[in-house]
Amino acid sequence: MKKNAAAYLQLALGMFLAGSTVVVSKYISDIPIFISQATSLIFSIIILFPTAYIKEGGFKTLSASKKDWTLMFFQSVTGLVLFRILIFLGLRYTSAVAAGIISSTTPVILVLFSTVFLKERLRKQVLIGVIMCMAGMVLINTGEEVKTFGEISHSLLGNGLVLLAMISEAAFTILRKKQTHQHRPITVCLIIMVFAFLLTLPGAIYQMQNFRDYDIEILKIIAMIYYGVFGSAAAYICWLSGIAKVDASIAAGFSGIMPVSSVVLSMLFLKEKIVWQYLLGMGMTLISIYIIIAVDAKKVKKLNSGNSVSHIAN
Repeated sequence: MKKNAAAYLQLALGMFLAGSTVVVSKYISDIPIFISQATSLIFSIIILFPTAYIKEGGFKTLSASKKDWTLMFFQSVTGLVLFRILIFLGLRYTSAVAAGIISSTTPVILVLFSTVFLKERLRKQVLIGVIMCMAGMVLINTGEEVKTFGEISHSLLGNGLVLLAMISEAAFTILRKKQTHQHRPITVCLIIMVFAFLLTLPGAIYQMQNFRDYDIEILKIIAMIYYGVFGSAAAYICWLSGIAKVDASIAAGFSGIMPVSSVVLSMLFLKEKIVWQYLLGMGMTLISIYIIIAVDAKKVKKLNSGNSVSHIAN
């Protein structure tokens, strides 16, 4: 426990900062997506470039294979570009509270991805957890006080987009676990941010043509700086550092901090209302997370125990 204390702290802080970006995204959701993303990424790169050089020697000491570069590119696509765009679009149709609660499905998605892409066996308890999580999602989707079919459709669309964002985030973690350079989190994070900036830049240039007369409030500029420095650079460094030191199942458990952070901060800063369906839905999703993580942790413990016995026998 003490040995991995630093990793636990990094994972927890990374997910807390990630949860705060849901609130920030809601606040700047009226700014064109590619402009806001490219701007926040510029601030990320400004912070990461000297930090990577001082702490890890920068690009010069990074000997990455073609596979590593490919993985970093797709980490950028899934964990930054798609994740951010889907979150921003989703928050135009749903509340930050609902988005925060839906983000609690990330551990479930990670387990399913491990089953599909890493060929791990799907156990009965895990299946029960997934079903309970889906039931919680139904409650969340019916929890908003809507009156018309159009409002219901908007809510479902927004929640669906947020769920797709969580799928992209889970894919990012799977890709990260395949990365060779687990010990170079800052440099890898910088490369991912640069890829994301290059991918969003064409869209930002196009949107700038019709955005010149828009008056951006100083608080929204501060929000984009926060998104880039803390919600992106700091959050991803913490997550990449922590996940390199522990099993994926342990890291998945810490992703449950993201919805808690989102919901609490939404209540504090956005003054959003909490309805009983949200609380019950969040409770069901958190219970499903506990079931899945407990099963996965038991499997890891059993595997480690078997390895120890085999080592002694040899």
